[in-house]
Amino acid sequence: MSTSEYLITRGRDSIGKGTKGGSSVFARMFTTEGRREQLDEFARVGEKKILWALQRFDGFEGLLVLANHQNGQILIVTLWESEEAMRRSEEASYWFRAFSAEVAGGEVTSVERYAVVFSERRAQH
Repeated sequence: MSTSEYLITRGRDSIGKGTKGGSSVFARMFTTEGRREQLDEFARVGEKKILWALQRFDGFEGLLVLANHQNGQILIVTLWESEEAMRRSEEASYWFRAFSAEVAGGEVTSVERYAVVFSERRAQH
């Protein structure tokens, strides 16, 4: 699956239209090639420091972190209420990526931006 085929999910139903006829939620995804033995430390630090910092940004909607424990690859997706909110966080995002790569013992290999076009998630009990 190429990175352009990733479907970013949020919420329980389809996402509403934005001001230009597109998505009203946007996602920035970056890939870090890290070290397998540092994934647990990455998860601990990420939840404690990175999530805390992201929650202070206007327009922050959510965070999804996917880790492959066999090869150390980590996909990090941040969700934003608008394209403008995502743009306003670009400078800080650079530092989050650098910090994340350092904690994971690796490097950032890609950064991509997406419009969320559909979402489905089971209701939490």
